[in-house]
Amino acid sequence: MIKEVFYGKILQKSIRNVALYISILFLCGCSGGIEQKSMKNDLVKGYGFEMEEELIEYIGENFDKKQEYSMGNGIVVLDLDKKSDNELQMFPIYCDNELAFLVLYGNGAIYLSDPELLNSIAENDEYLILKAEQNVYFASKEKLLLLCGEEKELPKKTIDKIDKIRNGTIEKNLMGIEKRAIRIMPEQENQQSIINEARYYNDRIIVRLVSDKVKNKIRMYEAFCHGRVEETESEDFTYVFLFEPLDSNNLQVLLDASKALSYVLDASLVEKTESLAEDIDLTTPVTEKVPFD
Repeated sequence: MIKEVFYGKILQKSIRNVALYISILFLCGCSGGIEQKSMKNDLVKGYGFEMEEELIEYIGENFDKKQEYSMGNGIVVLDLDKKSDNELQMFPIYCDNELAFLVLYGNGAIYLSDPELLNSIAENDEYLILKAEQNVYFASKEKLLLLCGEEKELPKKTIDKIDKIRNGTIEKNLMGIEKRAIRIMPEQENQQSIINEARYYNDRIIVRLVSDKVKNKIRMYEAFCHGRVEETESEDFTYVFLFEPLDSNNLQVLLDASKALSYVLDASLVEKTESLAEDIDLTTPVTEKVPFD
């Protein structure tokens, strides 16, 4: 009698284990079709500074050099091919805070200024830039635009993959959330220095920021001037930013561009008679720092 009870309990336990195992397999098999992973754009940690001369040349050939231009932080192109070691990156270029064109960096630079593309990015921040079958596309829920490559019929497997991404959740694209000035030198030979180099420091600037969300604006201006804030505490929202030394012309460009920023109330240079703290580290890219809340 004791043996019958003992073996009966073992049998019941075995049946429960088998049922549980089958249930787990069933749930695992079904969950793949229910849950759609959200897609996120990876931000580029650098700003493509080595490409600035080429950018300035392109702007000079195609745009009015007297306007103010800035470069936004970039994104990594989502590669569905997984065949190339060369990472594609995209950066937005702005003219007076309006999106003027985009630059696709890989082995070289490709400039994109299609009006439909620019309008799509300006009107919708939930999109991806992806590479498939050697083509580069803009992909959102509403449309799929060919940016670079040749018009061709994609394999069904690739189309299904792109459709699955477009029909899923695409997180907000933060390309261009931070901007920095592109300093274009005026074309004048033997131009006399505008700023008195004997009077002002050439590696720092005083900036008074708009009072709301100040920490975010500090981060934005750090990216704008390629530098670091000296102290983050200020009662009147005035801060000193330090950067790599500039010549007098570029320092004047930075000063003028800073005053034109919507979140800057005033900007001025630091006179050499003023006492200064020690220089701070400028080696870590701004976009590698942890964002403010």
